[in-house]
Amino acid sequence: MANGTITFLGSSELAQKKKRHPQRKKPRTGGLKKTLFLKDSSEQGARKKGKKLKLEELAIFVNQFAVLLRSGVPLVAVLNMLVEQTENKMFHEILVEIRELVSEGVPLSQAFARYPDVFPQILISLVKAGEMGGDMAGIMLQAGLYLKKQDEIEKKIRSALVYPRFVFIFFLFILAAVIYGLVPKFKDTFSSMGAELPRITELLLSTSDLATRYFYVEAGLVVLLVLAYKQMKKNPRGRRVFDALLFRIPVFGTLLLKGTVSRFCNTLRVLMDNGITFVDAIELAGETSGNVVFRQVLRQLRDDVIEGSTMAAALARQQLIPAAAVRMISTGEQAGSIVPMLQNVVELYDNEIETRINSISTVIEPVMMIGLGIIALIVILALYLPIFNLGNLSY
Repeated sequence: MANGTITFLGSSELAQKKKRHPQRKKPRTGGLKKTLFLKDSSEQGARKKGKKLKLEELAIFVNQFAVLLRSGVPLVAVLNMLVEQTENKMFHEILVEIRELVSEGVPLSQAFARYPDVFPQILISLVKAGEMGGDMAGIMLQAGLYLKKQDEIEKKIRSALVYPRFVFIFFLFILAAVIYGLVPKFKDTFSSMGAELPRITELLLSTSDLATRYFYVEAGLVVLLVLAYKQMKKNPRGRRVFDALLFRIPVFGTLLLKGTVSRFCNTLRVLMDNGITFVDAIELAGETSGNVVFRQVLRQLRDDVIEGSTMAAALARQQLIPAAAVRMISTGEQAGSIVPMLQNVVELYDNEIETRINSISTVIEPVMMIGLGIIALIVILALYLPIFNLGNLSY
């Protein structure tokens, strides 16, 4: 239609138009419900910033919300009670505003969506599912269990990384105390002796002298490294490189990867179990992933599923995904029970993570003791051999 004139296309022109714009293949979702959960325009606008809540605090809030709803308390009354109970000042103010919005007739999902920094997209989508299905209490209960599970997974991974980090920092502290504090005190004593020093002592003294002489340069390099690290995490390309390296760290990289896969499968399970379509569930699960590289894998997975591929086949093409998870998901797809199989994947990796963390804690303690023993032995030999040699010469 141009300038008020309607133009009809002939059969040959229609055929050419179809060639230029071929229809996309419909995704095979395995007979899943086809309810599409997209962000409303009202949710896109009027978004407000808020300080991010700890996952544990959010899980407690959602669980309290679910218990009150299941007890028959009206929605506005639930918000009133939670406002009174909340001790977090920032979250208290947000809940007051949400209560006012809900009192004015705004759906709870849209009220939550105004605070994307506080309420994750998966929670907003689940609340929307509860509003459409009429089972808000049941949905909130599942959301609370999901958030609690996510918090447990993250705490397990953090606990696995805290101990090695502490050991590394402790080693650096001991080395700094020896190089900058202990060795310089012996330097004047050795100079007054006038005797030839053992090779290990000369090496330790030279290292200490070099470190103390260029202390400001070393401090400047440390500051530059910290700033470069922060800048790299802000830059999309640098963040991609950093996140890719995380999965390649010996021992801990595998632990992080399996924790990320477990979190993804748990998110996907909860979303699909509440009627959200397979494609939308993958997209939302990608948003909850904190790793940029893994998010790219999920984007490719979503595109492959839209083009007609099965989930297992699409995952098998991604080298990042463990083979065990791919096989289990493939079995679930073939049996038509993908949701229970995703739960099995979550339980498998959660148990494996817990076992690996326990083994790391068991191994790292003797390693730390051996390392400290080696440092102590080197320092004792370097500092006291000249004194022993001098005593032998006097006799």
